[in-house]
Amino acid sequence: SGQQEGATMTTVHVHTPHHKPNAHMARGPSKVLLFGTLVFIAIATYVAVVTHHLKIDMHGVHLEVHPNAVGASSHSGIASIARRKPVDPEAAAAFVARMQKLGAFEKYDKDKNGAWSSVEFAEFLQDLAKSRILDPMALQNHHGTAADLVVKTSKAQAAAQKAAGSAPQGTGASAAAAEAKPSTTATKTEGPASTAVATTVTPGGECPALSRELVESFAVDKTIMLTVSDWRIFETFGRSWMKHLARIKVDYYLVGATDQMTAAYLASQGRHPCFKFFEDGHGHGTQKEYKYGDVHYNAATWRKVTVVQQIVSWGFNVIHSDVDVVWFRDPKPYFLGESIAEADVIVSTDLVSTQNPVGDEGMEVGIHQHVNLNTGVYFVKATPGGQLFMEQWAGLRKNAGGDNDQFGLYKWVRGRPANVEHTKRVLNIRVDEGKWVKMGLLSVAMLLNGYSYFIPRLNIVNKVPAVGIHLTWVPLSREGKFHRMRDGMLYNDEPEYYNGPLFITAELEKVPVPDGYNSWKDTEEMIKFHLQAMDKQLVQVYRVMAAAVMLNRTLVLPKMQCFCYKNWFMMEQCRIPGDKATVFPMECQLDQWLRPKVLYNYGPNIVGSDGVKRS
Repeated sequence: SGQQEGATMTTVHVHTPHHKPNAHMARGPSKVLLFGTLVFIAIATYVAVVTHHLKIDMHGVHLEVHPNAVGASSHSGIASIARRKPVDPEAAAAFVARMQKLGAFEKYDKDKNGAWSSVEFAEFLQDLAKSRILDPMALQNHHGTAADLVVKTSKAQAAAQKAAGSAPQGTGASAAAAEAKPSTTATKTEGPASTAVATTVTPGGECPALSRELVESFAVDKTIMLTVSDWRIFETFGRSWMKHLARIKVDYYLVGATDQMTAAYLASQGRHPCFKFFEDGHGHGTQKEYKYGDVHYNAATWRKVTVVQQIVSWGFNVIHSDVDVVWFRDPKPYFLGESIAEADVIVSTDLVSTQNPVGDEGMEVGIHQHVNLNTGVYFVKATPGGQLFMEQWAGLRKNAGGDNDQFGLYKWVRGRPANVEHTKRVLNIRVDEGKWVKMGLLSVAMLLNGYSYFIPRLNIVNKVPAVGIHLTWVPLSREGKFHRMRDGMLYNDEPEYYNGPLFITAELEKVPVPDGYNSWKDTEEMIKFHLQAMDKQLVQVYRVMAAAVMLNRTLVLPKMQCFCYKNWFMMEQCRIPGDKATVFPMECQLDQWLRPKVLYNYGPNIVGSDGVKRS
C-alpha cells in the first residue's frame, strides 16, 4: 500500500528451528506469525529491503516468522550470511530499545515520505555499524565482526579436530594440503565434503583383488554396477553415491579403489564392496591424486576398460557408473528390459536435446557415428556382441598414445564401417567379416546430464521417468559440480546441515519478461537484457544480506531469475546449441551468478577490490 511508482518489493521470511527441519520447506513455508520474536520483528520493521530504485513503503515490507528451520530446497545454504555466535537476548533487547529511543526509521527518513532512499539506508547502515562497535551488545558478542560467508563443518568433524588440537577447518589450501592416513579414524575436511560427517575407518578388512568369485558374490541377475575412484573424488561424491544406491535398495555394485584411503574406507563398509585398483607402482597406494588429462589419469581410464572387459568375459553384464551419477531408481530393470533389448552396448552422450517423441522411454532416435559419446555411464551385455565390443575397446589401449578411454572409443566408432538400423535405433558396427556390434545411445531425457536436468528439464518436457543424472555440463570445478548437486537436492548432506541456527529467506520481486523474449534471435541483445535483470536482482540480494546481518541470521540465498545461460562452451540465443526446449526466465543455479570454487575455498577470507580483507 502506498508503494512508490517504479519501486520493487522483496518479501522477507524469518525462521526459527523449533522442530525437525523438512528438506523441502523453503519451497512453500507456512505463514505463521510467531509472537515472542519481538527483537527480530522490531529490527526487521526498520529495514526497508529495496532494489534498483532503493525505495519501498514500510507497509510493503512483508515479514513472516516460521516455527521450523529451513530445508535445502532453498538453494545455496553453504554461502550463508551469518555471524559466529548467537545474540545475547538481553543485549538484543537493549539494542531494540536504543533504536526505539532514537526514532529509528523516522530518524533516517529525512524527506518524511515513508520510504528510505539509498542515501538514507546507507546512513542507517553506517550508524548500525558504529553501534555494533560502540554498543555494549556488540562488545560482548562479536567486537564488530562483519558478515561471514560460512562453510559449515559437521559436529563430528569439529569434535575430531578438537581432539586433534586444531580448530575446524574450511576448504582452503591448508585443508587441501592435509593428508589423512588410513587408521582407526581418519578425518579430512578437504573440499565441499567438509560438510559431511568425518570418515571413520575401522580395522577388520581390506579390499581384495578382483576375481570372478568376488563379482559373483555381489552380482544380481548376472549384472554388476562398477565404478572406480580415488579419495579426492570419492570423499566428495562417492559416499553420497553409495547413500543414493542404498536409498533405492541397490547393492549389486563394486568400487575399484585407486588408493589406500578409498580402500580403507570401503573395507570398513559391511561386505567390503570393493577391489584394489592399484597398478604399475605409480604411487596410488598412497594418497596421490589423479588429475584430469595427466598420464596416470589416462592410464586409469584404460584400466577401467580392461576391468570391464574381464568381467564381461566372465559372463556378467556391467553397468559402468561414475560417482558423480545420481540414480533415481534401480537402473537394472531398464537396462535388462525391452527398451534396449536390441543393443549389445548402450552408451550415454553429451547431447542436450533428444529427438525422441514425448513419452518415449527407448534408446535415442537420433543415433549416428559422430554423436559425442560419454563413457561415464554405459551398459554392456555379456552377449557375443558385448564381449566383442569390450575386446575391441580394451585392445585400443596399447596404441592410445595420450588419449583416454573416451577419445579412444570416439576414434574406434567413427573409424569402422557402420550403418544405422533406424527401426531398432541401433548403430551396427562392423568389426570383422560376419562380426558386428549393435550399439545404442541412452536418451538424454532418460539419463539426464547437468544441463538437460536443470535447464530444459527434459524428463519433465518429454514426460518420461528418468533413471538418473550424470553431473556433466556443469561448472568445471569440483566445487561447482558439488554445489549444483545441492541446488538440485541431489546430495546426501547430513541432517545438521539443514538443522542450522536461525534462518532468513527472501522472495525477490521478479523482472518482467519482454514480449517475445524466447523467440529473440540476437544473442548479444539477450545477454544485455540478462545482465540488466541480474543487476536489479543483485541490488535486492545486497539489501537482504544487510537484513540478515542486522537480524543475526543465516541467509538462505534467494531464488534468482536468469534470462541467459552462462556456460563454458558456447551459446545460441542464450542456450547451448541444439537446445530447443529451454524457456526463459529460468531459475538461476548458484553458479550462474556466484563462483562456488571461491565461496567454498575462500569464503571467510574474501578480499575486496579495494584490497581490504573482509571476514
